[in-house]
Amino acid sequence: MNGMLRECTARGRSAEQRGNASRSFAQSLGADIAGAIGEAAVAKALDFYWFCGRAGDPDVGGVYEVRTTEQAEPHLALYEWDDPRSTFIAVKIFGKESGCECEILGWLDGREGMEEKYRRKGPIHFYIPPSSLRPFSALEAGNRMARAVT
Repeated sequence: MNGMLRECTARGRSAEQRGNASRSFAQSLGADIAGAIGEAAVAKALDFYWFCGRAGDPDVGGVYEVRTTEQAEPHLALYEWDDPRSTFIAVKIFGKESGCECEILGWLDGREGMEEKYRRKGPIHFYIPPSSLRPFSALEAGNRMARAVT
């Protein structure tokens, strides 16, 4: 359901803006379903309530942006229009058709991910390999400390 809501919301923006000008409706819907799965996995891992929010809002907890991939060689994908002040979390999903599993690969601040060493041509403007990501456990520990104080 959330994947469909995301796709319908995204249809209001141009395909070029979303970085998927060559995708069919079915491909876009599949990517939105994968994205919703990744966001739900991160929210669960951080003990946040997750719902399909408004377009333009951070994906999880009002703070984190989640990027999900199904590719055999996973990566964190960033785009020119991403906010460099945001924190991005990379998730790899397996077996979406038969009872999905997720692996949270790590995280990186947008400013770091938009360094020239990660820039490339094509639909993904910045390609960050998992070896360049911070461990998710470091984000989770910091998040728990912040929540304990507030």
